[in-house]
Amino acid sequence: MSKRAGLLAAAAVLLAAVVISLVIWRGGGSSSPKSLPVGVAEEFDFDQEALDSPEIEVAVITIRGTVLPGYTDWMCLLECREPDGCNADIQVTVDYRSSGERRVLQIAGRLQAEMGETMRIGRPQRPPTAVDGIDAVTVKVLRSYREGAPEPTEME
Repeated sequence: MSKRAGLLAAAAVLLAAVVISLVIWRGGGSSSPKSLPVGVAEEFDFDQEALDSPEIEVAVITIRGTVLPGYTDWMCLLECREPDGCNADIQVTVDYRSSGERRVLQIAGRLQAEMGETMRIGRPQRPPTAVDGIDAVTVKVLRSYREGAPEPTEME
């Protein structure tokens, strides 16, 4: 029985070595960009003059991405500049560059804020992407509503 126990222990050690080797090997071939360490937040430079938001008055406070294993977590902070508040479903289109290539990311969300308040929308992007810079941000209103107003019933 001790011979069998010794074989089982050797098999367990071999299996553990294989698993550790696979984890290390896969980590070296991950799709995370080499320019950013995993889990590091990066604030992207953005010129407010490149903001196109004709339907709702907002200002971009920051656009940030955190590169994580398997995806980049995008976050956009907006400031409401509407005198009656910002109450709308919006789509933010971010035109950016990654490794010299032009790319587009769309982030949708609901804004509910009084004038001067900060709002956050975001989304994950797969695969993870390093960002060289942001060229333009467009905010489009998908649906606006009044705070406290009843929701319309959709017809089928």
